[in-house]
Amino acid sequence: MCWSSTLKQFIVLELNDIYFVNENTMMIERIETIKKERWMSCTCSDTSLYLSTNAYGSSILEFSLLPTIRLIREWKCPDSCLETEVITCIKYNNETLALLIRNNLNKTMRMELKSSITFERIWSFQLGLVRKIEKTLRCCSLTDNEWLIADHEQCRLIHISKDGNMKRMLTYNDIPWFVNLFGRNILAVSVRNCGLKFHKINNDF
Repeated sequence: MCWSSTLKQFIVLELNDIYFVNENTMMIERIETIKKERWMSCTCSDTSLYLSTNAYGSSILEFSLLPTIRLIREWKCPDSCLETEVITCIKYNNETLALLIRNNLNKTMRMELKSSITFERIWSFQLGLVRKIEKTLRCCSLTDNEWLIADHEQCRLIHISKDGNMKRMLTYNDIPWFVNLFGRNILAVSVRNCGLKFHKINNDF
């Protein structure tokens, strides 16, 4: 799921379909202009919707938001990732796309930052974590073009600098599944049993 500030609606991924959810009325509408596919992750800029597929050699598709949802371009393997890899999470920030990529041969994860305009790789960071094959990691952007990764297997939050280096690794007192930044300093962390925790970054971290 992701939020479009341009459309002022949530965009929700189902196994093969994609839906708009109105935040005020909670009305649900299927997006008919996007073909059925096995979807994994989504993110929005002010002008585009980006989707990644749930498959080996995942593709990333870019769609316009206005005036209608239509396909602009698609990046396929090997430009998106290798044939043995799956993109588990994509996040847009400031004309860049952060990708979390799972390698299904050696069960490792890496993070790549690419230009959302040219799709050229800006940097790559090997997380050095052995993952269970079906598990995914999630991330969010922070201020100053930095990133935060939720590592639910080892109950950690991994802080990545804007140039692709690890700034710090923080032990978390629960199992963090999703992370999202509200404003400049409120961090929301989704934890097990549908819990939600909020932190002031300056105070808690």
